[in-house]
Amino acid sequence: MPEFILGIDAAWTVGGSSGLALLKKENTESPSLIKLAASYKEFVGEKTYTNQKALPDLHQVINEIGKIPHVVALDIPLSPRPMTTYRAADRQITSRYGKKGAAVHSPTHDRPGKVADHMFAQLSNAGLKWAGVDAIPENAPYFMEVYPHVSIIEYMQLEYRLPYKVQKKGKYWKEYPQEERYHLSIKQLLKLRAALQLKLNHSLDDYLPVLDQEQKYKTSFLKAYEDQLDAIVCALTGYDFLQGKAMALGDETSAIWIPNSI
Repeated sequence: MPEFILGIDAAWTVGGSSGLALLKKENTESPSLIKLAASYKEFVGEKTYTNQKALPDLHQVINEIGKIPHVVALDIPLSPRPMTTYRAADRQITSRYGKKGAAVHSPTHDRPGKVADHMFAQLSNAGLKWAGVDAIPENAPYFMEVYPHVSIIEYMQLEYRLPYKVQKKGKYWKEYPQEERYHLSIKQLLKLRAALQLKLNHSLDDYLPVLDQEQKYKTSFLKAYEDQLDAIVCALTGYDFLQGKAMALGDETSAIWIPNSI
């Protein structure tokens, strides 16, 4: 039976930009990407790169897939209890990866607040279990919290996090002129795309074409491209969990899943 893994690079605020990636694992060594979208609406058929000012409808997303995924892996804080401060999972990730530039932002009452609570409730109501630190693949389906920066560090065996966030290029390369920052940003997105391609069974070309470094893209387009790459990273981390190649940091109320170093 095929396994389906949904990755969601989830906005922490209502209407923020999100990416979604659906992987399918059959009798191959690597999963196949079978659906990719730059918003919840686009995933279910509405061709748009922007989300409406509404909470995500994950029931609609699951209905579009046609069955409950084995894993839904999300880049957003998740907990069965209210989150208002730094959690054990946040502290452990920061302790391990802070020196590599991947410390964790602390959840607050407002961010992600009702967005995370809403997603937790919807996925629980759909029949998935929250993946705490003791979750095992045999008990799927699960939904789990992941952290793309850390997954990318592990997948690419980096000493420091990849500087691919489009809206932070001014921070990454302060000493460079604006035009050079733009080209460096494109280069990092392509570097991440190439690394993810190695982990997939089919070409990414039909979903995320290779960027042309001589072309000028709108920031909104590049942000959507970045969100979709992050969604693939989330899904691959969920896939690794199913293969027994992931571990969780946290405690009984917080768990961030990361790939084992391979």
